[in-house]
Amino acid sequence: KQGALAFFGDKYGERVRVLRMGDFSTELCGGTHVDRTGDIGLFKFRTEVGVASGVRRIEAVTGAVALSWMRQGEQRLKEISSILKASEEDSIERLEKLLAQSRGMEKQMGQIQGELAGAQREEIAARVRTVKGVNVVASRVDGVDQKAVREMADRLRDTFHPAVIVLGASKGSKVSLLAVVSKDLVESYNA
Repeated sequence: KQGALAFFGDKYGERVRVLRMGDFSTELCGGTHVDRTGDIGLFKFRTEVGVASGVRRIEAVTGAVALSWMRQGEQRLKEISSILKASEEDSIERLEKLLAQSRGMEKQMGQIQGELAGAQREEIAARVRTVKGVNVVASRVDGVDQKAVREMADRLRDTFHPAVIVLGASKGSKVSLLAVVSKDLVESYNA
């Protein structure tokens, strides 16, 4: 009746206190109580989530638990700094550099795979067979990822239409087959 909020996930006993903070907050309190806010000590936010329109729920740790939680965070930062071979202050900068290097290497690897796929595509194109007026390509491709295999199949299909293309690729113990049919043959052949 006083406008206090009860949250479904919270468990309340038969009797609960109603706490007011000025005119802006009225809450039910079924948990631990302190005589004064100073008894709480350190107060460290952990999460904040929306529970309703315009209503946020804050989860925090306090006192000795908050100190322990912060020490664990400091320990994680030390471990990360050690792995990055950087001081704690320089860890973010070092991580950003490593991520930039990784992205650069991924881009280079993609270019190399594209070149490898292009070379293999030329080899495969030299072995295209014509069966009943349809260009047929069936080949194994090596050293390229799934994206490069799809691109290769699309280019072969566009170059040799009408075409049926089947490419096989392996990576480790995984094998994949990709079948592609040019648009003018979709009615006759189901990839």
